[in-house]
Parts: sequence; structure tokens; C-alpha cells
Amino acid sequence: IIAQTRYAKSFFEMELNHKNIQVIPNPNRDYQYVKTEKENVVIYMGRLIKSKRVDLLIEVFAKINNPNWKLWIVGDGPEKEKLEKQIVALESKDLITIFGAQKNVAEFYSKAKIFAFTSVSEGFPNVLIEALSFALPCVVFDCVAGPSDIIEDNQNGFLIPLLDTAMFEEKLTSLMLNQELYKEMSGKALVSSK
Repeated sequence: IIAQTRYAKSFFEMELNHKNIQVIPNPNRDYQYVKTEKENVVIYMGRLIKSKRVDLLIEVFAKINNPNWKLWIVGDGPEKEKLEKQIVALESKDLITIFGAQKNVAEFYSKAKIFAFTSVSEGFPNVLIEALSFALPCVVFDCVAGPSDIIEDNQNGFLIPLLDTAMFEEKLTSLMLNQELYKEMSGKALVSSK
């Protein structure tokens, strides 16, 4: 049996009492990372659906309220209009931009410094591997399946207990403000993507 994550493997072992199970994650796209001038940008890439909880990311980023940083949201989906209204209500239009779906995702990844992901359920989030391949340390909720297979806590990013927005804010802020921490994690992100 081939499983996509360690969680799926343990589930199959328990449910099927089967021992011949291997974990094979999704392959990474072969992006050729070119070191470029990064901007003070936190990026989210993905569908705008309820389970991604982009509303929490917007809330956290607006609370940080650092005028030297921007949040780019790249993706589309049924939550887009609601999220746009939230940004306006939080008076954060100068800090947070929703770009919608884009074909040139590499361009967005290459300009950003940090990847933030507030999903509450996943299978195997390819966007995390893509982000790492652009040397982006990741701040993510440690939801069931996926993120813990990709992110090594305090190494290439931070695994945040599910829905702990206070810790999410703390760790995201530390990456935004601590240049040495950012550089160290950025280097480890690129290496781990291989």
C-alpha cells in the first residue's frame, strides 16, 4: 500500500492491520530557484475555501499591523468576496492584497520572504513544498495530515498548534523582525525542499 503521509500510513496500519505500507509524498515541481531580491512579503498561495481559514491569516496579519510588510494572497474561490470585505473592515487594504488565481506563481514565490498557511485540514499540501523550494520559511497550522511531513518545527518553519492564532502571530512576527532567524530558516527551507 502506498500512502501519501505518515498519518495516512498509521491510519492504514491501524484499520487494515497491514504492515507493508510505504509513504511516497507528491513530487515537487522542478522550479529552478534563482536567488533574487526579496521583498517584505508574507504570501499565501491556494484556494480560497473555508477549510483554508484565510480569514484567520488576514486577522493575524492585520493585528501585527507592520507597515513595512505586505500580505499577498494568491488564489481564488468562493470565499474571495468575504475575505475582501474582511480586509476593508480591518482597514488593511494598504497591507493585504488578494491577487486572485495566477499562472505565474513562481514570480510571486520568488519575491516573497515568508509563506503562511492557516489550513485546518489537508492531504499533502504541495504549496508547502513549492514555498520551501523558493527558500521561504513556512508558518503553518499543524493540522491533521500533511504539514508535519513537510515542515520541521523550528528548522524550515514553524508548526503551530491548530487554531492557536496567538502563537501563529508570535512566530510570524519573529520571522518578520529577526533577520538572522529568517536567513537561517530560509537556507534550511531551500535544502529541505530537495
